Amino acid sequence: MPDTPWDLSPRRWVCVGVIAAADDAEAAIAALSRGVGLAVGIRAGGDLRHRTLEDLFRLGEVVATPDSARSPASILDEEQTPLIEALARGQTVTEAARDLHLSRRTANRRLAEIRTLLGVQSNAEALARWSSRR
Repeated sequence: MPDTPWDLSPRRWVCVGVIAAADDAEAAIAALSRGVGLAVGIRAGGDLRHRTLEDLFRLGEVVATPDSARSPASILDEEQTPLIEALARGQTVTEAARDLHLSRRTANRRLAEIRTLLGVQSNAEALARWSSRR
């Protein structure tokens, strides 16, 4: 992509690739901010994954297409799994956030990521998918 920022959306370009490292995330966010479409898989984990998803959600619509052959346990990372497990045990979001030492906002953000990764619209659907395929 050219260094000079301008709106590239009229060209209808789409970048396709995998985000596995910070440089990949930076390039993807730069492309998206210039109006280029993205079709990416996010293999990065932990904080980089969360920051990248936050940036993508902030800049545009995120559509996830989960691999239905994979179990939900293999899709979620080590920060998302304890939250969905707490909800599956019957805790409310507030209770789970408190027990996991999270703010309610962070818990809700992680739940949004979980719903996206599982390809569902609600927490109830996420719990049903989590419980049925673990």
